[in-house]
Amino acid sequence: FDPQNVLAMQISINARADDGPRVDNFLSELKQRVQQVPGVKSVSVSNGLPFEGANFPPIVLEGKPAPPPGQDPSGLLYIVSSYYFKTMGIDLVRGRLFSTEDRKDTPLVALIDEVFARQFFPDEDPIGKRFKLNTPDADSREIIGVVRHVEHSSLEGKTTNTPEFYFNFDQLPLATLPRYVRRVNLLVRTTVEPLSLAGSVRNQIAALDKDQAVFNVRTM
Repeated sequence: FDPQNVLAMQISINARADDGPRVDNFLSELKQRVQQVPGVKSVSVSNGLPFEGANFPPIVLEGKPAPPPGQDPSGLLYIVSSYYFKTMGIDLVRGRLFSTEDRKDTPLVALIDEVFARQFFPDEDPIGKRFKLNTPDADSREIIGVVRHVEHSSLEGKTTNTPEFYFNFDQLPLATLPRYVRRVNLLVRTTVEPLSLAGSVRNQIAALDKDQAVFNVRTM
Protein backbone atom coordinates (compact mmCIF):
# COMPACT_ATOMS: atom_id res chain seq x y z
CA PHE A 1 0.00 0.00 0.00
CA ASP A 2 1.05 3.63 -0.36
CA PRO A 3 1.23 5.41 3.02
CA GLN A 4 2.04 8.82 1.54
CA ASN A 5 -0.61 11.53 1.90
CA VAL A 6 -3.00 9.41 3.96
CA LEU A 7 -4.57 10.80 7.13
CA ALA A 8 -5.90 8.26 9.65
CA MET A 9 -8.04 8.71 12.74
CA GLN A 10 -10.31 6.54 14.85
CA ILE A 11 -13.93 6.87 15.93
CA SER A 12 -15.27 4.68 18.72
CA ILE A 13 -18.96 3.94 18.23
CA ASN A 14 -21.11 2.39 20.96
CA ALA A 15 -24.63 1.47 19.94
CA ARG A 16 -27.62 -0.73 20.62
CA ALA A 17 -29.03 -3.02 17.96
CA ASP A 18 -31.76 -0.53 17.05
CA ASP A 19 -29.09 2.14 16.57
CA GLY A 20 -27.69 0.27 13.58
CA PRO A 21 -29.37 2.34 10.86
CA ARG A 22 -28.43 5.56 12.65
CA VAL A 23 -24.76 4.52 12.77
CA ASP A 24 -24.86 3.47 9.11
CA ASN A 25 -26.28 6.85 8.13
CA PHE A 26 -23.71 8.66 10.28
CA LEU A 27 -20.78 6.92 8.58
CA SER A 28 -22.29 7.32 5.12
CA GLU A 29 -22.92 11.03 5.59
CA LEU A 30 -19.52 11.52 7.20
CA LYS A 31 -17.75 10.03 4.19
CA GLN A 32 -19.76 12.28 1.87
CA ARG A 33 -19.00 15.39 3.91
CA VAL A 34 -15.27 14.67 4.23
CA GLN A 35 -15.06 13.97 0.49
CA GLN A 36 -16.13 17.58 -0.11
CA VAL A 37 -13.29 19.05 2.00
CA PRO A 38 -10.76 20.83 -0.26
CA GLY A 39 -7.60 18.77 -0.55
CA VAL A 40 -9.36 15.41 -0.09
CA LYS A 41 -8.91 12.85 -2.86
CA SER A 42 -10.78 9.86 -1.40
CA VAL A 43 -12.30 8.66 1.89
CA SER A 44 -12.86 5.23 3.39
CA VAL A 45 -13.54 3.47 6.68
CA SER A 46 -12.14 0.17 7.92
CA ASN A 47 -12.15 -1.97 11.03
CA GLY A 48 -8.37 -2.43 10.97
CA LEU A 49 -5.10 -1.29 9.46
CA PRO A 50 -1.79 -2.93 8.61
CA PHE A 51 0.59 -3.16 11.59
CA GLU A 52 -2.21 -2.65 14.14
CA GLY A 53 -3.05 -6.20 15.13
CA ALA A 54 -5.15 -8.68 13.24
CA ASN A 55 -8.15 -11.01 13.27
CA PHE A 56 -7.47 -14.47 11.80
CA PRO A 57 -10.82 -16.29 11.61
CA PRO A 58 -11.08 -19.83 10.22
CA ILE A 59 -12.93 -20.14 6.93
CA VAL A 60 -14.77 -22.74 4.87
CA LEU A 61 -13.92 -22.98 1.17
CA GLU A 62 -17.08 -24.12 -0.57
CA GLY A 63 -16.61 -26.96 -3.04
CA LYS A 64 -13.30 -28.01 -1.47
CA PRO A 65 -12.73 -31.21 0.54
CA ALA A 66 -13.07 -30.77 4.29
CA PRO A 67 -9.63 -30.38 5.91
CA PRO A 68 -8.38 -32.71 8.66
CA PRO A 69 -9.51 -31.77 12.18
CA GLY A 70 -7.62 -28.79 13.54
CA GLN A 71 -6.34 -27.76 10.11
CA ASP A 72 -9.06 -25.35 9.04
CA PRO A 73 -7.84 -22.74 6.55
CA SER A 74 -7.76 -19.19 7.86
CA GLY A 75 -6.77 -15.71 6.81
CA LEU A 76 -6.47 -12.12 7.92
CA LEU A 77 -9.85 -10.38 7.73
CA TYR A 78 -10.28 -6.68 7.00
CA ILE A 79 -13.71 -5.06 6.84
CA VAL A 80 -13.56 -2.01 4.59
CA SER A 81 -15.80 0.38 2.66
CA SER A 82 -15.81 0.72 -1.10
CA TYR A 83 -13.00 3.26 -1.58
CA TYR A 84 -10.54 1.61 0.83
CA PHE A 85 -8.28 0.31 -1.93
CA LYS A 86 -8.16 3.64 -3.73
CA THR A 87 -7.48 5.45 -0.46
CA MET A 88 -4.76 3.03 0.65
CA GLY A 89 -3.23 2.65 -2.80
CA ILE A 90 -3.73 -1.13 -3.01
CA ASP A 91 -3.78 -2.36 -6.60
CA LEU A 92 -6.39 -4.65 -8.13
CA VAL A 93 -4.89 -7.73 -9.79
CA ARG A 94 -8.02 -9.06 -11.47
CA GLY A 95 -11.77 -8.96 -11.15
CA ARG A 96 -13.33 -5.87 -9.59
CA LEU A 97 -13.26 -3.94 -6.33
CA PHE A 98 -16.16 -3.18 -4.00
CA SER A 99 -18.47 -0.48 -5.30
CA THR A 100 -21.28 1.65 -3.94
CA GLU A 101 -23.64 -0.79 -5.70
CA ASP A 102 -22.70 -3.46 -3.14
CA ARG A 103 -25.24 -2.94 -0.36
CA LYS A 104 -27.01 -4.89 2.35
CA ASP A 105 -29.77 -5.83 -0.09
CA THR A 106 -27.41 -7.15 -2.79
CA PRO A 107 -25.52 -10.49 -2.91
CA LEU A 108 -22.65 -10.69 -0.42
CA VAL A 109 -19.21 -10.37 -1.97
CA ALA A 110 -15.59 -10.60 -0.85
CA LEU A 111 -12.13 -9.72 -2.10
CA ILE A 112 -9.03 -11.82 -1.58
CA ASP A 113 -5.32 -11.12 -1.94
CA GLU A 114 -2.74 -12.86 -4.12
CA VAL A 115 -1.58 -15.15 -1.30
CA PHE A 116 -5.15 -16.32 -0.64
CA ALA A 117 -5.59 -17.07 -4.34
CA ARG A 118 -2.25 -18.88 -4.58
CA GLN A 119 -2.75 -21.01 -1.46
CA PHE A 120 -6.39 -21.96 -1.81
CA PHE A 121 -6.95 -21.82 -5.59
CA PRO A 122 -3.51 -22.69 -7.01
CA ASP A 123 -4.69 -24.10 -10.34
CA GLU A 124 -7.96 -22.28 -10.91
CA ASP A 125 -9.47 -18.85 -11.24
CA PRO A 126 -10.85 -17.80 -7.81
CA ILE A 127 -13.27 -15.26 -9.30
CA GLY A 128 -16.79 -16.58 -8.74
CA LYS A 129 -15.75 -19.08 -6.08
CA ARG A 130 -17.39 -18.89 -2.66
CA PHE A 131 -16.31 -19.13 0.97
CA LYS A 132 -17.57 -18.20 4.42
CA LEU A 133 -16.38 -17.84 7.97
CA ASN A 134 -16.31 -21.13 9.86
CA THR A 135 -18.86 -19.97 12.41
CA PRO A 136 -22.50 -20.93 13.01
CA ASP A 137 -24.92 -19.30 10.56
CA ALA A 138 -22.10 -17.59 8.63
CA ASP A 139 -23.13 -16.22 5.24
CA SER A 140 -21.51 -17.40 2.02
CA ARG A 141 -19.77 -14.76 -0.09
CA GLU A 142 -18.70 -14.68 -3.71
CA ILE A 143 -15.11 -13.73 -4.57
CA ILE A 144 -15.27 -10.82 -7.02
CA GLY A 145 -11.64 -9.69 -7.14
CA VAL A 146 -8.01 -10.29 -6.22
CA VAL A 147 -5.83 -7.48 -4.82
CA ARG A 148 -2.13 -7.17 -4.01
CA HIS A 149 -0.81 -8.71 -0.80
CA VAL A 150 -0.26 -6.21 2.02
CA GLU A 151 2.37 -6.68 4.70
CA HIS A 152 0.62 -6.46 8.06
CA SER A 153 3.23 -7.22 10.72
CA SER A 154 6.72 -6.07 9.65
CA LEU A 155 8.63 -4.56 6.75
CA GLU A 156 11.80 -6.39 7.78
CA GLY A 157 12.77 -9.87 6.69
CA LYS A 158 10.65 -12.33 4.70
CA THR A 159 7.03 -11.70 3.80
CA THR A 160 4.48 -13.29 6.11
CA ASN A 161 2.61 -14.93 3.22
CA THR A 162 -0.58 -14.83 5.29
CA PRO A 163 -3.77 -15.04 3.19
CA GLU A 164 -5.83 -11.86 3.45
CA PHE A 165 -9.46 -11.26 2.60
CA TYR A 166 -11.86 -8.36 2.73
CA PHE A 167 -15.55 -8.02 3.52
CA ASN A 168 -17.56 -4.97 2.53
CA PHE A 169 -18.33 -2.70 5.48
CA ASP A 170 -21.47 -1.49 3.69
CA GLN A 171 -22.90 -5.03 3.59
CA LEU A 172 -22.59 -5.76 7.31
CA PRO A 173 -25.97 -6.18 9.01
CA LEU A 174 -25.08 -3.88 11.90
CA ALA A 175 -28.69 -3.39 12.92
CA THR A 176 -29.13 -7.12 13.59
CA LEU A 177 -26.36 -7.33 16.17
CA PRO A 178 -27.63 -7.37 19.79
CA ARG A 179 -24.93 -4.93 20.85
CA TYR A 180 -21.68 -3.86 19.27
CA VAL A 181 -18.77 -1.57 19.78
CA ARG A 182 -16.97 -0.38 16.69
CA ARG A 183 -13.59 1.26 16.61
CA VAL A 184 -13.68 2.58 13.06
CA ASN A 185 -10.69 3.89 11.18
CA LEU A 186 -11.48 6.92 9.05
CA LEU A 187 -8.92 7.12 6.22
CA VAL A 188 -8.45 10.15 3.99
CA ARG A 189 -6.11 10.35 1.00
CA THR A 190 -5.14 13.96 0.43
CA THR A 191 -3.52 16.13 -2.20
CA VAL A 192 -1.93 18.26 0.54
CA GLU A 193 -0.01 17.56 3.75
CA PRO A 194 -2.37 15.12 5.54
CA LEU A 195 -2.26 16.57 9.05
CA SER A 196 -3.15 19.99 7.68
CA LEU A 197 -6.67 18.61 7.09
CA ALA A 198 -7.10 17.04 10.53
CA GLY A 199 -8.98 20.06 11.87
CA SER A 200 -11.32 20.23 8.88
CA VAL A 201 -12.14 16.52 9.13
CA ARG A 202 -12.74 16.83 12.88
CA ASN A 203 -15.14 19.71 12.16
CA GLN A 204 -17.17 17.50 9.82
CA ILE A 205 -17.41 14.82 12.51
CA ALA A 206 -18.49 17.38 15.12
CA ALA A 207 -21.08 18.83 12.74
CA LEU A 208 -22.77 15.41 12.62
CA ASP A 209 -22.29 14.52 16.29
CA LYS A 210 -20.66 16.99 18.65
CA ASP A 211 -20.17 14.25 21.27
CA GLN A 212 -18.38 11.84 18.94
CA ALA A 213 -14.88 11.06 20.24
CA VAL A 214 -12.00 11.21 17.76
CA PHE A 215 -8.58 9.83 18.64
CA ASN A 216 -5.30 8.43 17.25
CA VAL A 217 -5.10 11.20 14.65
CA ARG A 218 -1.93 10.55 12.63
CA THR A 219 -0.55 9.90 9.17
CA MET A 220 -0.14 6.44 7.76
